[in-house]
Amino acid sequence: TALGASYFKTLEDVDVTSFEEVGYCYAKDGRHVYRGEEIIDELDPQTFRHLGNGYYVDKGHVLYASEEILGADPLTFTVLPGNYYTKDGSRAYYSGKALEGVDVPTFQSAKGIEYAWDMNHVYYADRVIPGAEPKSFHFLEPISFYAYTYDADQVFAHDTWLQNLDAANFRRVGNSEYLRDGDSLYYIDNEVIGVDIDSFQTAPIYKKSTDGTGSFSRSDCGTDGKVVVCYGK
Repeated sequence: TALGASYFKTLEDVDVTSFEEVGYCYAKDGRHVYRGEEIIDELDPQTFRHLGNGYYVDKGHVLYASEEILGADPLTFTVLPGNYYTKDGSRAYYSGKALEGVDVPTFQSAKGIEYAWDMNHVYYADRVIPGAEPKSFHFLEPISFYAYTYDADQVFAHDTWLQNLDAANFRRVGNSEYLRDGDSLYYIDNEVIGVDIDSFQTAPIYKKSTDGTGSFSRSDCGTDGKVVVCYGK
């Protein structure tokens, strides 16, 4: 816009007494639903509402942000814990994308991380984790960004199988992204070779914080007393 021009525009013919914001980028009055300054004629203002995290429904539509989720049932559509996954009476979705082969009645998700499961599969984002067993599936506490998971036989970082870790005997090294059992050491999903695992311990690095007022510690490095490993290398 030209220098000094107003960013704001006046909406014409609005019923001010019934006008209200709905979610992040929508509004409505008694006659219309608005996205920005645009009137969306196909949406019904009487039933239009925000379900949370960018999902909207009216009596005939389900929207994720500005895109319609085609085929989704607005009467049964539900946002699951964590807000990444949703489902209706016949399908489950990740960020508005329908997932294939889901057992909808048993489909559920974890709060705050991109994992879900049903009676047959475990999902990370929109992908099935190959071989993961939902009945024995657990999260390694405390849950980190990589959300290490395990079942009775396997250990995973996101959807990657850490093939040489024993699911019954592995543990985190300190409060770090290193995992070990009696024979193997991993940093996230990369196996660390050439380290004495029994002697390995993390060695925090201290760096100044971005505002220069102090320092913070990271545990991405470690040592067995002979070699130093940082970020798994």
